[in-house]
Amino acid sequence: MDAYEFPVRTGKVPQDNGYALFSALCREVPPLHGRYDIQIAPLRGTRCDDDKNIRMDRGSILHIRGITAEEALKIQGCGRLFVGDQVLFLDPCRMRALVPSPLLVSRLTILPDMVGEMEFLATLGGLVPTGTQVRLGRKRALSYKGRKYLGYSVVLTGLTSDDSLRIQERGIGKFTSQGCGVFYPGSPRTGAKRAA
Repeated sequence: MDAYEFPVRTGKVPQDNGYALFSALCREVPPLHGRYDIQIAPLRGTRCDDDKNIRMDRGSILHIRGITAEEALKIQGCGRLFVGDQVLFLDPCRMRALVPSPLLVSRLTILPDMVGEMEFLATLGGLVPTGTQVRLGRKRALSYKGRKYLGYSVVLTGLTSDDSLRIQERGIGKFTSQGCGVFYPGSPRTGAKRAA
């Protein structure tokens, strides 16, 4: 699987932007609606003074996996996305191959009906390859259609190259189209809790 990266020229998005961002993409490319194979990495930026939005910094990237080259060109052609009540301006996209890494990070992973830390760890441990070390970070939430879903930031270490690529290609858990369970190479968060 290849990924498409859209450099963000300027703009703001709501802090909780997963559903709003996916909705904006579906408006531009309707066939994306209802697809469960799409992964959209969380947008990174600087929190605004209003404490409701984040401002895209220079170097911010909209990273999408699971779309076709034709779909990427349609997104590129719009040049901007209306995300909630904010606007995101995009530069031309580039294709990126996934790179294996022994350490993968997800900002937020949500498993069906899993909120308790120990239960979450036990379930997640059964979804990753044997020998993978799992650490949980901060509990986080996703708002979706008026409901909040709770999960954790997750760090996976000790992965083989093949396992790393499989996890990046498939994601883990619910709402990958809204930034959840999307894993990418990174660094573990300080103070993350290790699975038993």
